[in-house]
Amino acid sequence: MTACCRVLLPLVLVAGVFGSAPAEETKAITLMPKWKKGDTLRYEMTRTQSRLVDGKEVRKTASRTPLEVEVMDCDEDGSVVRWTQGSTVFDDPKLDNEPFLKTMNAILKGTDIELELDNSGEFVGVRNWKELKATGTKIRDSMLEQLGKSGTSKDVLAVVRTESDKMLATKESIEQSFTTLPVMMFSVLGTSYDTKPGTYEAELPNPFGGEAFPTKGEYLLKSLDKTGSTAVVVIRQSPEPKEQNRILKQTLDDLAKKSGKPAQDTLPEFKLDDVVEYEVDVKTGWVRLMIHTRTMKLDKSTQVEELKITRRDH
Repeated sequence: MTACCRVLLPLVLVAGVFGSAPAEETKAITLMPKWKKGDTLRYEMTRTQSRLVDGKEVRKTASRTPLEVEVMDCDEDGSVVRWTQGSTVFDDPKLDNEPFLKTMNAILKGTDIELELDNSGEFVGVRNWKELKATGTKIRDSMLEQLGKSGTSKDVLAVVRTESDKMLATKESIEQSFTTLPVMMFSVLGTSYDTKPGTYEAELPNPFGGEAFPTKGEYLLKSLDKTGSTAVVVIRQSPEPKEQNRILKQTLDDLAKKSGKPAQDTLPEFKLDDVVEYEVDVKTGWVRLMIHTRTMKLDKSTQVEELKITRRDH
C-alpha cells in the first residue's frame, strides 16, 4: 500500500442496546514490524495462471519457488531484509526445459535482494542494486539471444533491447524491476485496519502496454482471531470506469495504428480486478500467507493470475 494510504483509521464505538450495557469496540489492529536481527523465515511461492473461454478452462500453468527472508540488520530506524529466491519448478516438465526459462531460473536462483525498510516496514530502497543491475543485464542478454535464435526480426529485437535498457538505466528503475513481490508482501505493514473499509488511490498496470489505469482501492480488516494474534486483511482495487474506457480506447487505437489496421468502432467488454489477502502474525508483523489474485476479462476470454506466498517454517 502506498504511503498516502498509511493513515490511522478511527475506532468506531457501537452503543449497546441497553443503556447500562458496556460499549463494544469495533475490531481494529495496527500492524507493525517487530523483528530481530537474525530472524530467518522460509516460504513457498506458487504461481498459477488460468485462461478461460466462455467460462471453460482452456489452459493452466503453475510453478513453485522456495523463498528465504532474513533480517540482516534492525534498529529503531528500520531494517535491512535479505530476500532470496530458490529454483523454480513448473508443473509442466516441458516448461522446465524451455531454454529461456531454464536460463533465467539459473540466473535468479540464489539472487539476493537486500531491501531497506523504515521502522513501519515501508520500502526505502535496495542496498545491493548494482549487483542486481548485473543480474538484470544477464537476463536481458539471454532473452535477446533466445529471441534471435527463434527468428525474431531485428526491429523487434531493437525494441526489446530499448525497453530492457530503460528498466536497467537507474537505481530507481532497477529497484522497481526487482522488488515488486517483496514490496507487495511488506506493504500490509505500517497501517491501522478495522472492519470499516478505508480507501486510497493507486494504479494498475495496463495489460496492453499503454497508460496505467487509475484505481480507487479499499482495505479492511476481514477477521481477527479471539486471541488477537492473527489478523486477516484484504486490499482490493479496480479501475475507475471513465478513466478505464478512455485509456483502453487510446491504447487500442495506438496498437491499431502501429499494426496498420483500422481502429475498432466499439470497445470490447473489459474488466480488471485486483485483490490481495494477507494473514499476519500480529505480535511480530510477519506475513504467514499472502494471496494476490488478478482477474482480467476481455469479451468472452478471462485470465486469472494467482500468486500465493505461504510460510513453511512454523
